[in-house]
Amino acid sequence: MLRIYAVVAIERLASDNPDGRLNLVLIHGMDTRILIRQRPCSDRLFRIADHAAEALLRAASSGAICVYEVVSPFTSPRQLDSHRLILAIAKGDSFAYDGHDMSRTGNDKERVSSRRQTELAVLQLIQREPAISRVELAHRLGLSTANITGVVGALVEKNFLVEEMSAAKVVGRRRISLTMHPDLGNVVGVDIGTFNLRIAVTDLNGKLLGYREEATEMWRGREAVLSRCFQLIDETLASSSIPVSKVLGIGVAFSGVIDVAEGMVLSYPRLGHAEQWKNVPLKKLVEDYFGIPCLLEDSARAVATTERFLGAGQNFQDFVYVDAGMGIGASIFIGGSIYRGFNGSAGEFGHMTVDENGPLCLCGNNGCLEAMASSATIIESVRRALSKGVISKTLEMANNQMDRISIEIIARAAEENDSLAYRVLSEAASHIGASAADLVNLLNPEAIIFGGALFRAAPVLLLDQIRRVVRQRAMEKSVNDVQLLSSPLGTNAGAVGAARLTAAAMIDTIHHRRGAEAAIPTMPQPAVPAG
Repeated sequence: MLRIYAVVAIERLASDNPDGRLNLVLIHGMDTRILIRQRPCSDRLFRIADHAAEALLRAASSGAICVYEVVSPFTSPRQLDSHRLILAIAKGDSFAYDGHDMSRTGNDKERVSSRRQTELAVLQLIQREPAISRVELAHRLGLSTANITGVVGALVEKNFLVEEMSAAKVVGRRRISLTMHPDLGNVVGVDIGTFNLRIAVTDLNGKLLGYREEATEMWRGREAVLSRCFQLIDETLASSSIPVSKVLGIGVAFSGVIDVAEGMVLSYPRLGHAEQWKNVPLKKLVEDYFGIPCLLEDSARAVATTERFLGAGQNFQDFVYVDAGMGIGASIFIGGSIYRGFNGSAGEFGHMTVDENGPLCLCGNNGCLEAMASSATIIESVRRALSKGVISKTLEMANNQMDRISIEIIARAAEENDSLAYRVLSEAASHIGASAADLVNLLNPEAIIFGGALFRAAPVLLLDQIRRVVRQRAMEKSVNDVQLLSSPLGTNAGAVGAARLTAAAMIDTIHHRRGAEAAIPTMPQPAVPAG
């Protein structure tokens, strides 16, 4: 059964104003949403809880088990642990306070204990941030050290967690860190790109256990591409000595227009045999072949997830990751979590209009950023100039074969002061910079991180120009603090990110299955609140 967890925290605003504020937060895997913010009545805690329950039930899908938590604002911050009200709801008809029945209908069969939810919260945080300590866990979750010690001890005993002594000492003693137990299982991440197919196998801590990469060969058609993709997954698992039975889930990152909830590829006109990639039930095809739960995700979000935990995004909570290659997309992080938008389609940065009289984009509009600044556009601009007789080193570097000119060749030529290569890259950077300035004005992020094949090829040239344009065009208050950075990640970031998203989505299933010996797990999809 799909479980959607929510936490209602009544935050203490100030010592002289104990009324606090009610926040209802929906948590699903790595996705977090604040649904409501209201001032509660300070002496009506149960009325607040009822109100929160109604809001939660409106947000939850039919039949889901929902859990929310209310933290009292009526004490000093250090006393909050002892003033925690846990309420569990099963289909809207059962309540519990610290395990004591407060059911409205008496139907409490599906009530979820606060202990179980604490265990789940601990597992989710450790999976996101391996090697975290007990002290950090207690601080992040707002629990007492004694409470965390008991929960962690139980999880270690059940073989969910492993305690490791770090080499570095903290105030005279070595730090004990916590990681997911390696025997819990593994996940597979797949990145299906225009030119390359990449497979990563990791454990639940994100440790890379196996990796394969090869040309996608889109010209062979959809069935051949997917058949080879499935074979490559099998080969990667075999070379990593990991049986399929140890795989908990498979995450697939895809660059086209997708429906995450339905697991469908809706279209990808950039791929060869574009008609074959319309309305493809990719999630079902993977699950039917392997008999393993599958999660379909946008490739830019998969890469951005790796950026968030392993790359330049580690130090930021509110940032935008821009992925630029044959297409251009973005992922928005708010409070450390991906913002998906109302129906999951947020982040179409490449389809912001730069020039309404500009070239036709594959989406059908004119002058989109992607149509004016993607790698595909840059390559086409160079080829068009060469066909008109413009002299450039790029043709020589491609052995006088026009169809072999790549973004890497253009970047190398620009470094050697080739005027054509330098001009087309600078123009692309100016367009990206103008759109990035709009992001700065609209979102006021801590940072914008630029990655993908385009920025791997020419990071310095592009970023210098982008910074100049953003400083010129963004509002002074916002631009003074924003950091514009180049991603340090390599080509495996999409596959690793898909694996990481899958691991996060499977934590609840693993906990439930081990605790209650549930049936074969089903992959939860990112939730979109109703209303």
